[in-house]
Amino acid sequence: MSSTKAPIFLLVPGAWHKPSTFSKLRRFLSDNEYESLSVALPSTGGVPATKSTEEDVEVVKNMIEDIVSTGRDIILVCHSYGAIPTSEACKYFTDAKEGRGRIRGMLFLCAFALPPGTDLVMTEATATPGTRIEGDYVVIDDPVLRFYSDLPENEAAEAVAALESFSLRPESPPTTFSPCSIFPSWYVLAERDTVVPPAVAEAMINGMKQLYPGAFEVVERMDTGHSPFLSQPENLGKILIRAAKEL
Repeated sequence: MSSTKAPIFLLVPGAWHKPSTFSKLRRFLSDNEYESLSVALPSTGGVPATKSTEEDVEVVKNMIEDIVSTGRDIILVCHSYGAIPTSEACKYFTDAKEGRGRIRGMLFLCAFALPPGTDLVMTEATATPGTRIEGDYVVIDDPVLRFYSDLPENEAAEAVAALESFSLRPESPPTTFSPCSIFPSWYVLAERDTVVPPAVAEAMINGMKQLYPGAFEVVERMDTGHSPFLSQPENLGKILIRAAKEL
């Protein structure tokens, strides 16, 4: 039996971002009496650089275990790259057990929703537009344009200053699991996103729906860039609170 308490939100940042990127969002959730936690991915700020996405998977898996082992339910909120290791971590929590919490659902926030078997090894030819490879790391060009185009100039500069390095992870295995196959899933699409443009997000959503007809029953659209937790934390928080009530 799952907990009768409100679920805990586990916020997983995308590449280059630290858990502190969710501070505004977490403050809004706390003000509305919802608990949240965030996790630091080893691939962000890793020195030396991490070799595989599996290192991120392990950290997310351990954080989920720490929460559900106390009997509390969880909603996963994953930004951008953060959805990739989180999706893999979900495969360890498919069976509900007495006395433990459960994953109520996963919210993909401007995120990569990939089917099993997707190759994660990045090369210059497959690099996301606006990124490039430098040694053992992936570098983002013009992070203001990519991440913070809808923030005031001073806030965008502060956000850029907080960014960390992001590891190339050349030994990453292909994906093996999609949470959409078992868990309820929502998608938050940002209309002005240049990292995961609306057309790309819609293609991923439709692809998942074809594989798993119950996937992405809710798709929310926000008039923001790639980081709505900074530009519109209250509006995003309202979506999360709605998810907590409906999932």
